Amino acid sequence: MRAPKPRTAKSASALPATPATSARSGSYFGQPQPAQEKREKVTVSVNASLLATVDDFVGRHAKTNRSAVIDQALNMWCLWLQEQEDKAYYTNLTAAERAERKGWTDAAAQSATESWDK
Repeated sequence: MRAPKPRTAKSASALPATPATSARSGSYFGQPQPAQEKREKVTVSVNASLLATVDDFVGRHAKTNRSAVIDQALNMWCLWLQEQEDKAYYTNLTAAERAERKGWTDAAAQSATESWDK
């Protein structure tokens, strides 16, 4: 049985809207990133209205900056990519794989029930 890939970040629905958290680091906008997390400097061209929206948000939230907003956007995009991969994986399971998966799920549920009853 091929086990699903473990998620390395919070699901998108678990993230508050404002202030948004970095799914990777768990920090809020504007807070320092962990020292071990290496930062890379990049140059990108973005739609002017998107940048205006980012700048408006940054202007209203003193503890944030453009980089934090872009980090959050990229984290959300990575979560979306993972969700698409998960969806494709589960959608394409064969009948035998689904049956095996159900067996594992049933065994785990039974084990949990037995341990709770003790």
